[in-house]
Amino acid sequence: MRIFVRKLAVNYAVTNSVSRMKMSMAAVAAPRIATNNVSDGLNVALAKETLRNADAVCFDFDSTLICEEGIDELAKYCGAGEAVATWTKKAMDGGTRFQDALAARLDLIKPSRQDVEQCLIKHPPLLSPRAAEFVQSLRMHGKAVHIVSGGFRAMIEPVAATELGVSANDILANTIYWDEAGNYAGF
Repeated sequence: MRIFVRKLAVNYAVTNSVSRMKMSMAAVAAPRIATNNVSDGLNVALAKETLRNADAVCFDFDSTLICEEGIDELAKYCGAGEAVATWTKKAMDGGTRFQDALAARLDLIKPSRQDVEQCLIKHPPLLSPRAAEFVQSLRMHGKAVHIVSGGFRAMIEPVAATELGVSANDILANTIYWDEAGNYAGF
């Protein structure tokens, strides 16, 4: 099985009890493929060939399929925007471990289930230009589409299902846990 993953360039073999699959992954940004825009040394011909041969395509969600970072939008909604943005920048620049930055940001936000739901209603994520059309085109060509994200399943699933047609089973993301009253309980 060949899999195309945005932002990752590795070849590796996966072994399971049923079969051995070689997964070929290539780095490329979906909007650049869709527009044939060559920049930063991107080999568009190679990207298109890789997509043609892939059985599945995996996307990041935040700042890829959508135009913003979900955690930053949630933080703004919850009143912790500036402090969380500082941690997000540290994480993106490699200045701290992702897990540590995620824990620190969530400790600042402490989002309830209602906070997440209301944030999505009042500030729906903006899809990246042509993202929905690109995902639809991949599906029309028989490609499985998956989302692999460091973001939060509770924020990704509603958008992925309604805007992109990607089911919850095709999403790998962090889970926010809430207590019975809907208060933040960890991740």
